[in-house]
Amino acid sequence: MVIHRIINAYDDYTPQFYSRFEPVKEKIDKENVEPIISLWLNGEVNRNIPSFAPPARAGHLMLKRKKNPKVDYMLSWEKNNRVGFNSMNVSVAVNHLQTMEKQQNFFDLCWEVAKILQPVRGHVINQSIPYNPEPLSPQIIHPELHWINLFGKPYIDLFGKEKLLSAPCYKANEITEGLIVLQLTDNLFEPIPEEVRVSVKKYLCEQAFVESGKTYRDYLNKENIVPNFDYTQVMFDRTQPIIFV
Repeated sequence: MVIHRIINAYDDYTPQFYSRFEPVKEKIDKENVEPIISLWLNGEVNRNIPSFAPPARAGHLMLKRKKNPKVDYMLSWEKNNRVGFNSMNVSVAVNHLQTMEKQQNFFDLCWEVAKILQPVRGHVINQSIPYNPEPLSPQIIHPELHWINLFGKPYIDLFGKEKLLSAPCYKANEITEGLIVLQLTDNLFEPIPEEVRVSVKKYLCEQAFVESGKTYRDYLNKENIVPNFDYTQVMFDRTQPIIFV
């Protein structure tokens, strides 16, 4: 379902090519998406995993629009019994988002895809503005807040729906049941004032977020506040215990 939605996106965001890895050069046929889905499911590789290997299955898919504008989609999934999350990343040339109309079309697509995937969390960030990229480990602590932050059901249960919707930021919206978006400031092209980030963290729960300049590694083996995540959808074998590492 999510593949169908992406390849039928607004004209500016419709990918033209697909592959598992670079170079991405297989032409997308909107009338026949089965090859794309089959590649994403990675069935042939997963069926031939040696029996002595750790029990796991995984798949990765790249979709690209190569110009006017350049858009990259990356979708990754993995099933094993270690704590973790699957991911989807979308990258768009920042100069394409200069108008409110282009931004709105992009956000409409993001929220439609989010409604399908029901993510635990997500964010929108302008990578042309200097920032410290951090590895993500929400099971240890929520990473830094960015321009737009999406909170799924585990975080709504943790903080409370009304508290999220009343957070001290530019805008807070419930895009669907179980998904709330906080937009910290009005302008995608200006740095986020540190006091805005701090005020949102303090209002929601300061102990649930990293401090600026830190990563999850600074919170290992500490009493952090995190949601009660449900990992059953990413477990390879639900009859076996999940491994926390």
